[in-house]
Amino acid sequence: PIFITVSAPLLARELRPWVARWRSLPWLAAAAALAAPFGIAAQGIAPAGTGFDPAWIPVAACDWVEAHRPAGPVWNNLAFGGYLIWRFPDRKVFIDGRTAYLYPPEFMEDAWKAEVDPAAFAALQAKYRFDWAMTDARGGPFGLTLAEDPDWTMTYLDDRAAIYVRRGGADAALAASGYSVLRHLTTAGDIL
Repeated sequence: PIFITVSAPLLARELRPWVARWRSLPWLAAAAALAAPFGIAAQGIAPAGTGFDPAWIPVAACDWVEAHRPAGPVWNNLAFGGYLIWRFPDRKVFIDGRTAYLYPPEFMEDAWKAEVDPAAFAALQAKYRFDWAMTDARGGPFGLTLAEDPDWTMTYLDDRAAIYVRRGGADAALAASGYSVLRHLTTAGDIL
């Protein structure tokens, strides 16, 4: 991005005489507009087709939720809230992307801290009594508190999302059939 920003004025200065002689600026603009979708497709940023991209949205995890129907309040990652609302309009989510409109700044700060700080998650747990949780499984600190908390059992994992249920909660039967050692942040080194 820095190279493009710096080189664009220089390139424009060099191309100006050529474009002025050619007198086809509208044709160049049209060609650039037609070439843009092919450039985007070549980058692989967005897959071709319609629907939700499971690389970004927890489609398969929500299929699991639909099949197993975990009960009680959910704690969810901010990025998943909107899709969870769309997919399960009858369920309440903990947080979603409408942050500036619905949630006070203190709530947002508590939600972000709860991802990595066990004390912050415990405070939210005491207040909201979560029975299940869906977090980002693509690495990083997301859901660190869930992965380290022995009161929570991972019951589902894919490349995008992990689902945990509270052992002593409404979903104790799901917890009993969950993973006993594996967590979404478990590495191959941890297993070995």
